[in-house]
Amino acid sequence: MNSSHTKIVLLITFSLLCALAAGLLLLRQLGAKHRLPPNLQGFWEGTMAVRDIQLRLVLKVERTPAGGYTATMDSVDQGGKDIPISTFAQSNHTVWIALPQLKVTFKGEANALATEISGEWRQAGRGTPITFQKTTKPPTIAGPLPASAYARRADAPLQGHWKGTIITGPASLRLRFKITEAAPGQFRGTMDSLDQGARDFPITSVEFAAPTARLAIASIGGQFEGALQNEDLEIDGLWRQAGRDFKLLLKRADPLEEEVPVSEDAYAFVSDTELPGLWQGTLDANGTLLRLLFKIGKASDGSYRAAMDSLDQGAKNIPATSVSFTNGNVKLEWKAMRALFHGQLENGRLTGFWQQGAGDFPLDLERTNRTAAARAP
Repeated sequence: MNSSHTKIVLLITFSLLCALAAGLLLLRQLGAKHRLPPNLQGFWEGTMAVRDIQLRLVLKVERTPAGGYTATMDSVDQGGKDIPISTFAQSNHTVWIALPQLKVTFKGEANALATEISGEWRQAGRGTPITFQKTTKPPTIAGPLPASAYARRADAPLQGHWKGTIITGPASLRLRFKITEAAPGQFRGTMDSLDQGARDFPITSVEFAAPTARLAIASIGGQFEGALQNEDLEIDGLWRQAGRDFKLLLKRADPLEEEVPVSEDAYAFVSDTELPGLWQGTLDANGTLLRLLFKIGKASDGSYRAAMDSLDQGAKNIPATSVSFTNGNVKLEWKAMRALFHGQLENGRLTGFWQQGAGDFPLDLERTNRTAAARAP
């Protein structure tokens, strides 16, 4: 209060002082109730610890004209960019996030200055504490390099495309590495797990002291160590992950073989009684909705081939291990994922079940086209 107000207060009665104090308290309470929640628009960076793995996450939040929010997420160390966040909601200082396609929920509290949001990140039933801090300079995912950056060079023995296969029980996993050495000892690269539809995992570190090469992919806790041999055409070594070692022989690969996309003509519609084509359906796995796209083609020898996109998880061109089609009965198997689809082709529809692990879920698919399938629901 100013000095004139102070003089007035000194002259009023005790009862009036009590009434004034009560009124001020009420005003403070009303102000607290009607105080606007903090504005969360902007970039938020946090690091999540999963066992020995550190994963950096970036939330990109925008305010809508109606006062709500839309948001996407980057998983920096996994190379995942612009992952859609289905729910980003706020009530006062409480924040909720949901990514049902990844079985992720988050509940946190923003601090008074709206510079931090601390809470629990839950995924597939497991909770991990994480604190997001507001930033104007979030870490970014490096853009893809031109094909020329990986061209083989005599002065850079590791540079190029490398491909090998890990045998894990009944399944085999094909891995592809792309490595470039822009300057002596300065490496950059990515790894693809072709049979799991996982692409562009950043290679965290590369060490090379001839003939030994060491690669680390921190985002999945994977490491490879091997010896360069056979006139720099092979790297023979071991892949280590989750406390297990797997023999892995990497051989130089033809980059053109990997980069040429499959033509849509390979999946051209033939008739309602034939299997080839593009098929889309939505899998309801215990409340998690995932849009799946099956791409099925037929070779000149009569055999079938297929690949799958999980549209809401960003996984593309996961090749099926086997495809069978007899008297309308359809079976597609993905051994690397321990998954299969079995069903019936009837009246131009695929009606059946998706099996993975202990789960067995109904899945019906209808013919579609690539443009429609890629469009958000």
